[in-house]
Amino acid sequence: MEWIWYILAVLWLLDALRMRGRLSAIATLKGDGETGLSRSGFRVVHTPGVVVDERTRAAAFAHAARQDLDLLDLVPGDTPTLLSLNLLQLVDPDTYRRNRVAIGYTSGFAMVASEDLLSRRAQLNPPSELSATELPELARALRKFAGEKADVVIAPGLRATRDRFSNEWPVWVASVAGNAHGLFMLRLLMQLAVLAGVVFYPRAGLVALAALHLQPLLTFLGTPLMPRDLWLVTLLRTPLDLIGWIRTCYSRFTTPDPRKAQIEARRPHYAELLKRDPARYFEPRRADCPLCGSANLAVRVRNSDLIQCKPGTFTLEQCGSCGHTFQNPRLSLEGLDFYYADFYDGLGGQVAETMFRARPGLYEARAHAVAGIIEPARWLDVGTGQGHFCAAARRVWPKAEFDGLDISETIDEAVRAGWMNRGYRGFFPDQADRLRGFYDVVSMFHCLEHTPDVRRELRAVHTALRPGGLAVIENPNPECVFGSLFGRFWLPWFQPQHLNMPTVANLRKALEQEGFEIKRVQVGEAHLPIDCFAAVMLLFGWISPKLALPWQPRPRWYHHVRHFAVWVLGFPLILLSMMLDWALGPLCRRMGVSNAFRVVAARR
Repeated sequence: MEWIWYILAVLWLLDALRMRGRLSAIATLKGDGETGLSRSGFRVVHTPGVVVDERTRAAAFAHAARQDLDLLDLVPGDTPTLLSLNLLQLVDPDTYRRNRVAIGYTSGFAMVASEDLLSRRAQLNPPSELSATELPELARALRKFAGEKADVVIAPGLRATRDRFSNEWPVWVASVAGNAHGLFMLRLLMQLAVLAGVVFYPRAGLVALAALHLQPLLTFLGTPLMPRDLWLVTLLRTPLDLIGWIRTCYSRFTTPDPRKAQIEARRPHYAELLKRDPARYFEPRRADCPLCGSANLAVRVRNSDLIQCKPGTFTLEQCGSCGHTFQNPRLSLEGLDFYYADFYDGLGGQVAETMFRARPGLYEARAHAVAGIIEPARWLDVGTGQGHFCAAARRVWPKAEFDGLDISETIDEAVRAGWMNRGYRGFFPDQADRLRGFYDVVSMFHCLEHTPDVRRELRAVHTALRPGGLAVIENPNPECVFGSLFGRFWLPWFQPQHLNMPTVANLRKALEQEGFEIKRVQVGEAHLPIDCFAAVMLLFGWISPKLALPWQPRPRWYHHVRHFAVWVLGFPLILLSMMLDWALGPLCRRMGVSNAFRVVAARR
């Protein structure tokens, strides 16, 4: 086992070189701006105690104008070491600007934003001074509207304030967005791993400890970003980081959390909903398959809501004749409203936003699905959510117009941000007639399984396409071996939201019957390497469900103890599952053992 700590040492040193490479890609402000630029069209927003002097302000305005930027985060030249390391872990400057769906991060001290970005697109009017939690939230909000005109710059003349807020839980959550809990556990695990090595394998453990402590020096020495506490952290990183972690953990239970107020505000609403008869959330059970009409049905999975932990039991049945898997009894419209609430918006909005922005390469790969068949001019993405696909796909097809359709009001914000040209709100079959024959491509990426009537959706796709236009549909693959291996903890079952899960053969047949010609079927290419990680996360969530939820009773002290124990002790298994997914991903793609599939079909 001693070799583990040698590997950790190598990984930490390589990570230092990676962060140094990122740092070298960040520009440094030059003192070439003209002072007194009150009409420059830019505004500075900063946290309390930060003084953006006139010289720095002028240089930042000049840099933003020269680089055609709307949003510029100012990193003080003496930003504390641990804050600087966190920023370099989260932000890759080489991709941050060109990635339209990147999450907005900030060093936490000051930002420059154009008046056009603030007033016209984001429609915000923040004061010049914001709290340590408000500035990161503003950065995330503005990043969406800034598109490819956002960047990070080192400001040597800007002095960082004393690092007294970064270890507070609300500030930590605001700074790292939806990654808060995972990164928080990773910080602890890293320190515990080093200490365990020193105790049980002193030689290897000390090598790992030295590598961890040398990491800041390798990252920052000789660069424009020189943290004022660099040598102190180099000597005392382990105790300082442990003390910081303990302070953050303590503040989690002692500092007022705005999210708790939101949860408590929602509690009376859910209390009223939970008084109602649960049967009203379901339609009557059907006795036949919705695709082929066969009565040969068998239960495949019974599950609870493992994601939101809302009450209820949900059954997926499989047709013995055609293999179609579907929810039976199916959620009613009232049930859909209840179980979708606070998932993609509201209380769950931040986590959903972080999840959807995490993989721009995935959206670009989906956009490439039509390459060699058609060069689209007008593309409609159905079930587009917040419009992430449309924003990312523009890099693949820059001449195309991308429109989106969804039932969520977030689609209006996506249009205002320039992520899509037009947005339609409502259910696709209800909107199809007004879109008749208008589009070259209609896509449904992990959307069809959320709909109650597969054939009705396919007919709507046919209506909206011009003759020869393409339907691009990506679905979970119910025939995937991981579905049987992990059972109820296989993420793509995704109860209670997934209503219909056709097989590849069934979807091909349904498309052909609705007037399409199959052009391309991609199975391995559509695989998402998340099965093992998601199964572990769902298992732990089942053992120790989320605590602060307005539809669950208020947690007692022993719930917190259990939650902490499960997630701390289980975190190594989470990391192992992530590595397993990473290792199995290429194999699954080559062998076609995929958790998803993609079908491209042309309208006849």
